[in-house]
Amino acid sequence: MVVLGVVGSMTAQSAERAALGAGAIVMDAVSLDDGREAHERVQKIRHLRPDIALLAGGTDGGTVDHPLELAETLLQADPRPRFGETLKLPVVYAANKDAREQARQILSERFEFTAVDICAHR
Repeated sequence: MVVLGVVGSMTAQSAERAALGAGAIVMDAVSLDDGREAHERVQKIRHLRPDIALLAGGTDGGTVDHPLELAETLLQADPRPRFGETLKLPVVYAANKDAREQARQILSERFEFTAVDICAHR
């Protein structure tokens, strides 16, 4: 699995822990502030060829730009699954609900898009 999070020290790490807790093997955690240029993130995702992607981050009611930027990064990378070339790579979207439909429009043609609600525990 590859994890894409808005902020490395927050959403990317949290998403990575959630994925690991569910038994995933996390190949890399990509975030907008990870020190890599956009083209480097695209190349890395393309090279990894993950079996699934988790896109996380942003807060409901917050900016929609960052989750959509991550969706665009994933679209540009267009990773091909290692098994079943005709299958669509699953993407779990656990980010700002206000960007959900736009992210679905960006990704659903090439990816199997599934959105889940994010919840904040207080």
